[in-house]
Amino acid sequence: MIDFTDSPQFIPHTQKSLNYTPHDVKWVPSSARLVSMGATAGAKGILEIYALSGGELKKRAEAGEE
Repeated sequence: MIDFTDSPQFIPHTQKSLNYTPHDVKWVPSSARLVSMGATAGAKGILEIYALSGGELKKRAEAGEE
């Protein structure tokens, strides 16, 4: 039998629906922020910065191809 007690555990604190396919998400060190990078269905790149505030992810900035 495999013992999973020492394995990393993921505990979701919140969820966010996106209108693009995320390719990578990174936490900003020493903060409650994260950066999401991905592409829309029309193959446009998008980058968004979110902050965790009161248990919710709130978008702080967005950049994308025009």
